[in-house]
Amino acid sequence: MHPRTRKILSDKSLTPCALRLEPNLQLIDPVSYFDMLMLLKNSQLVMTDSGGVQKEAFYAKKPCVTMRDETEWVETVTGGYNMIVGANKERILSGSQAMMNCQADFSQKLYGNGAAGELIVQSLIK
Repeated sequence: MHPRTRKILSDKSLTPCALRLEPNLQLIDPVSYFDMLMLLKNSQLVMTDSGGVQKEAFYAKKPCVTMRDETEWVETVTGGYNMIVGANKERILSGSQAMMNCQADFSQKLYGNGAAGELIVQSLIK
């Protein structure tokens, strides 16, 4: 959990209904990029407000729920890999349930076939 988020959650001036966490949610301190990738790889569902994590979720073949009102990775939404739910509690819950049952085909090559470096080198040689 981001330190600013942890601070907000610990703020006693918030109304009791403002934020409620399910008892089976385990909060951890921030992790390194490589640890985050390992957590992502071993997850069932990614929930984020980060643009970069949305794309990482696709690469890890994990359904994603994005708690923002828009995304720069529209193709992840149109392909059924990602759902934009904003900050609305009901949409977050229903979107999470829907994406847990996601049957998206993650074999699609939304971002090329991994040969960009080779093509660049060949172009520079020419």
